[in-house]
Amino acid sequence: MRELAEETGLVADPADAHVVTMLIDDSHGVPRLTAVVRITAWTGTLANPEPDKFDRWEFFDLHALACVGDVFAPAALALDAVWPGILPVLPPATSCPIAADQPPVPGEPAEAARLRASMTQMVIDGGWAPSAPVQEALRTVPRHRFTPEANLETAYDGGDRVVVTRRHEAGTAISSVSAVWPQADMIEHLSLKPGAVVFEAGSGGYKAELLAHVTGPDGRVVTADIDPWVVRRTRAFTTDAGSGRVTPTETDATFGAPAGLVPRGGFDASVITYNCWDITPAWREQLTEGGRLALPLEMGGYTRAVTFERHGEVLYAATSPTAVSSAPKGNRPAPSRCSPSSTVG
Repeated sequence: MRELAEETGLVADPADAHVVTMLIDDSHGVPRLTAVVRITAWTGTLANPEPDKFDRWEFFDLHALACVGDVFAPAALALDAVWPGILPVLPPATSCPIAADQPPVPGEPAEAARLRASMTQMVIDGGWAPSAPVQEALRTVPRHRFTPEANLETAYDGGDRVVVTRRHEAGTAISSVSAVWPQADMIEHLSLKPGAVVFEAGSGGYKAELLAHVTGPDGRVVTADIDPWVVRRTRAFTTDAGSGRVTPTETDATFGAPAGLVPRGGFDASVITYNCWDITPAWREQLTEGGRLALPLEMGGYTRAVTFERHGEVLYAATSPTAVSSAPKGNRPAPSRCSPSSTVG
């Protein structure tokens, strides 16, 4: 805190300083250690009290950082420790997290609240969010906090914008935050009750937080992804801006949630976020009796969001198929066929 004041003119309380991680990288054969400390509140005016050491200080919008050019490697790695994905092609480093639980960071621009309210109204007017709990979740969960590489207008673009968060080297999208209206529609079809425990296959954080808000303070969401980068990102963003009721886990979601995270009697509901051409047995087996499963199912060359309800060993269609569009996900299930005991009715 002393160095912050001496070098920038900004004043912060030590209680608002949180050590995120220690980073170890290499500079011309010499090991280098960087402490990443996040300041969540401060006062004062940004200045340059030591012009002999620094040219200037500047604030940058997160979504613009990828365009500023080369960033000093330790600074780039520090930014990635807090907001994974905002800077491309980083040098290798070893991260040693100091605390598993970081406090949520409150506050947002007034423009974000205005845009989110407008997005929510468009989704409601489209008939995708008729229930009060889903409407309130859309008004509350800060979607822009889960898409830091996009500006506010893109994050809240009418509820119809898919925000790509990761691409393959060839440029193909492999991870994204889906459009809002199909997310709201699928959550509605789950018919969630307060205190429900929900499984999500294919992570990202935003839909998991919507689910957590709908299920209320006694609810819980387990969100799984096979990509460790996606899980790290989800864990960082749900901690940063979330309810504290989302548990990200790294696993192949084709096989459902890890046994230790499955509630006794099964999940009250499950939602699959990526296109599937079949339903894996684990998704049925981990559902409680009467529990609902919503997923985008590929049928005859088209993708339709379908909700099923478990009764015994059979899944019965509970809703009429709804047309959806979604960006590719990296956690697509391995090819499998349902056994006779998992017949879809």
